[in-house]
Amino acid sequence: MYELKMNVADRDNYLNQIEQQIKMKRQLLLEKRKYLEENVKENNFLENVRSDYKKYHDFILKQKEDQVKSMQFLNQYIDDMMVSGKLTEHDIVNSKREKQEIMSELDKIKKDLDGLMKN
Repeated sequence: MYELKMNVADRDNYLNQIEQQIKMKRQLLLEKRKYLEENVKENNFLENVRSDYKKYHDFILKQKEDQVKSMQFLNQYIDDMMVSGKLTEHDIVNSKREKQEIMSELDKIKKDLDGLMKN
């Protein structure tokens, strides 16, 4: 069998090298930990930005949905007024024009809403 014999000085030198490697590894691990903590901080910031964007997106989405409901309500109101028979011929012409404008605006809002829902 092969037997390795070291003198005390070589052994101390070897142990010092191992100790230095352990210190270097420990330092490397501490640096990596610090790096990870900094990245987590950055991700938390990005998470906050994402959260703010989502809140804004949801707010705009709700506004668009409310606009759709309002336009549909106005459209139904005009229909009801036209059916009631209480409008003059001139009022009916104006109501039809307003109804077209409402429908056009409703289409725009729905397209905006569709675009928001895709994001």
